[in-house]
Amino acid sequence: TFYRFFGPNGSSNVITYVPETRMSDWDFDLNAFIQDAVDWGALNSGMYLQGVQAGFELADAGAGLTIEEFCVDVY
Repeated sequence: TFYRFFGPNGSSNVITYVPETRMSDWDFDLNAFIQDAVDWGALNSGMYLQGVQAGFELADAGAGLTIEEFCVDVY
């Protein structure tokens, strides 16, 4: 389960999904997030995927958190 945030980041709008619990490893279908954003009305079929990021917020006591590998395959 994820918390969803939507708002401006400079001149662009950003959708952020934050998991309710920490994860040590994760494999997922990016389309599930894209479809959620479409269903929510934040995206439409005329838009293009510009970027995907992984990270963590230091506000969540980030000591020891790292990202060792991140890869996206879009078909």
